[in-house]
Amino acid sequence: MTKIDDVNDDVTENQQNYLKLIVALEASQGILNLLIAVCDDRNLRENLIRQYETELRQQDFLTYRVRVRNQDPSLRYALAQLVEKESDLQQAKPAVITVLGVDELLSVKLDAPKSEQDRFFGYLQWTREALRQFRFPIVLWLTEPILVRLAERAPDFWSWRGGVFWFTRESTTVERENISVSRTLSTTAPKQTGGLPLEEILRLIEQIEAQGKESPILATLYDSLAQAYQQRYDSPQEREMAIEAYEKAIALQTKFGLKADLADSLKKLGNLYFELKDEVKKAEDCYQQALEIYQEIGARLGEANTLKAIGDVLQFLDRRSEALERYEQALAFYRDIGDHLGEANTLIEIGDVLQFLGRSSEALESYEQALAFYRDIGSRLGEANTLQAIGDVLQFLDRRSEALERYEQALAFYREIGDRLGEANTLKAIGDVLQFLKRSSEALERYEQALAFYRDIGARLGEANTLKAIGDVLQFLDRRSEALERYEQALAFYRDIGDRLGEANTLIEIGDVLQFLKRSPEALEHYEQALAFYRDIGDRLGEANTLKAIGDVLQFLKRSPEALEHYEQALAFYRDIGDRLGEANTLKAIGDVLQFLKRRSEALERYEQALAFYRDIGDRLGEANTLQAIGDVLQFLDRRSEALERYEQALAFYRDIGDRLGEANTLKAIGDVLQFLDRRSEALERYEQALAFYRDIGARLGEANVLQEFGKLQDDPVQGLEYLQQAQNLFLEIGDIYSQSRNLLYFIAKVQLNMGQRDAAVDSLHQAAELATAINYEPFLEYAQSKIAQITSTPLSASGEGLGVRFHRGWVKLTFICVGIVAFFCLWFLLHR
Repeated sequence: MTKIDDVNDDVTENQQNYLKLIVALEASQGILNLLIAVCDDRNLRENLIRQYETELRQQDFLTYRVRVRNQDPSLRYALAQLVEKESDLQQAKPAVITVLGVDELLSVKLDAPKSEQDRFFGYLQWTREALRQFRFPIVLWLTEPILVRLAERAPDFWSWRGGVFWFTRESTTVERENISVSRTLSTTAPKQTGGLPLEEILRLIEQIEAQGKESPILATLYDSLAQAYQQRYDSPQEREMAIEAYEKAIALQTKFGLKADLADSLKKLGNLYFELKDEVKKAEDCYQQALEIYQEIGARLGEANTLKAIGDVLQFLDRRSEALERYEQALAFYRDIGDHLGEANTLIEIGDVLQFLGRSSEALESYEQALAFYRDIGSRLGEANTLQAIGDVLQFLDRRSEALERYEQALAFYREIGDRLGEANTLKAIGDVLQFLKRSSEALERYEQALAFYRDIGARLGEANTLKAIGDVLQFLDRRSEALERYEQALAFYRDIGDRLGEANTLIEIGDVLQFLKRSPEALEHYEQALAFYRDIGDRLGEANTLKAIGDVLQFLKRSPEALEHYEQALAFYRDIGDRLGEANTLKAIGDVLQFLKRRSEALERYEQALAFYRDIGDRLGEANTLQAIGDVLQFLDRRSEALERYEQALAFYRDIGDRLGEANTLKAIGDVLQFLDRRSEALERYEQALAFYRDIGARLGEANVLQEFGKLQDDPVQGLEYLQQAQNLFLEIGDIYSQSRNLLYFIAKVQLNMGQRDAAVDSLHQAAELATAINYEPFLEYAQSKIAQITSTPLSASGEGLGVRFHRGWVKLTFICVGIVAFFCLWFLLHR
């Protein structure tokens, strides 16, 4: 049964395209203009040809029809034969040539080397230049399958087209659905409703306006002019000219009551306003006006498209519940009119909103439905985009192996269709997964590939995001100087393109690197800059995260009351926005401060609160980290059996989730407890296990810390000093000034003193003081100065249990022995005289 609304939509679209075809024919006199008309309905095609031939003859145009011959299927040959017979064409009188018969050419070879269609496409491709002699418009009538083949087989000719005009069979819903679907089958033959060269549109507008009259054709021309500017603009001026042309078209369409055209122009103007996201309110106003007109005239496809566009605006404005409502309305229309492509595109948007709202299972369902539609209609770009979106959800759900599989499928599609931006985005996404899986070398490789694409196509935001991601990997690999360099490059891009959120996020990362390098005042400065950005753009989560980071720096600087104040502010934000993970992390950080302040009962209380959150939200890594922190408190409280129990629980979690760094850190902590309990062989065993992990995953700081423990446990001071020096070399390589200073101060200098190397010890203490000065860390500086003063003011014999002391005591013992021996012999001699 035929649906009246669907038929009305078809009739309206055909009328609009017919009017545009007439305008193109009128504007093309005296020039070659190749116009392609697409229609699968022979009766409709004949009616349309008769209609425009009648109208054109009334304006003194000559009209001709030619048919491509089966024996010699050459368009140039058919036109040349016609011109040779018609003297009017030789005199360049106004004329229009209609070309038929292409759809009747055989696609099978039979007994010829090539099929008739193959020969026709070959002639088109290689004789294009020969068509320049025909200075009149040519209407080439094709069916949709032939159009797709033409675009693929004769791309050179295709690039010369002046316009493609689609005419849909005004028939049943099922038939309309088939046509709608088929229009999406090829990315090489997109639907185009205009196509006149910009200069020709301007010339025709000038001619009509010179006559001092306004007409519906003028409204159509201004709409075409706007589209021409929009398609080619590469400057703000051309964008403004497109807007101005749309406004003139809208004024004329309003005057002449061209409601369908008016709604279309309003919708396109809204698209232009929304494109740069800088005039969103104007876009929303245009869409709303267009929607009301579409509803009034019953154009359900236009209504669906506009509802989706309004949903896009609302999503951009973070009004996602409203966006979801509009998308659902649009989806119902697309389903009712059988527009599978519109349905698929809307399902994608619904999935995006649901994913943002944390409804990942529903998002996945929407994406899977969209994927089925894209596959069914042959939209490979849609399929690639959806596979990537599904990969994003699976990654969020920690199903990373499945995510990688989807990303690889998407990547293959992007490469096959030549979508380099899609390829770059997917390479970056794959890099993100690999980095999470600690496959950092592979992640870096993918990021570098993505970076090359972004740079080549000029996608500066993608370049900035990838530079930041590379910085994250390098930071993880303890290559922090390189990481800092990439972050600074990303920061420059974000500032240049005005991405304040990207700028704030990168400032945070730079602050993290500087804090790790113990350049705390600089880190604090970067965090404060980021905090100002987050507050200015209203990003409360970013504000909370930065307050916590500032608290971390203040705690490191032993400004614990200020650290606590910032943590409490962050905690309030996390609670207010419902971020339970942020709340748990901050409770743990508060526990760390309280432990430092020796308020250990309060620290334990905060850790237990954090632990409950981690368990409730299923964050096993947070649970493991907190168990380790509780172990640290219990160890300090001399409750070492309980501490060991908590460490063992944490160790089991780290092993279960595959966190090898956490496993290594916990093994070291267990070693520390066993060392304190004087179970040295067990401690060394745990340290050996930790060292193997640190070396295997490339955690050089952990490796250095364990080597330091080895140095402290050695009975032989020479061996101990060797281990400590190995640790110092690693601290130096990774740029950890704090650890360098601490190692020199507390361990290397002590061993050197014990070995009687007084000058070397003093030199080590001086080096430690210089390093402490470089990072402005007063406690180390004061200790170094105090120790140097103590050594230099103390006689060598009293400088400690060093080698000099042992030598002094040895000489005393030897003297007593010698005196005893001499006395013995003297007594023996006297007795035996």
